[in-house]
Amino acid sequence: MAPPERPRSLPDAGKEIKVDHDKLKDLADQLQKDLDDLRNQKLVEALEDHAKPGQKAIGNYNAGQGLNMTVNTAQNAIGNTYDQFLQSYQKVIDALRRSNQTHRDADDNAKKAANNVGGKRYAT
Repeated sequence: MAPPERPRSLPDAGKEIKVDHDKLKDLADQLQKDLDDLRNQKLVEALEDHAKPGQKAIGNYNAGQGLNMTVNTAQNAIGNTYDQFLQSYQKVIDALRRSNQTHRDADDNAKKAANNVGGKRYAT
């Protein structure tokens, strides 16, 4: 079975891929800062503190109690979704850092291997 053809719309990537480790680290650091800022805003806590009608506003009526349950359910759903977003955001940052380290280690190992060939020294 022949290998699938490369789609015609994709350009040729060439023979080398260069990873700029410093740019990837800077990107991961900026993403982490943005995520930390989001966490520090405590948006879920603010939603819980300010978006729930009090018992006096609702009264002791069936409709009011139903509204209270709906608001609580909505707050929980929003809070859970936001927490999942923050966790996923952190996983992206962690994966970016791991990928950068993997590429950095591979580059370092390739340079060391090249330095051991024929006595030539390459920049490390």
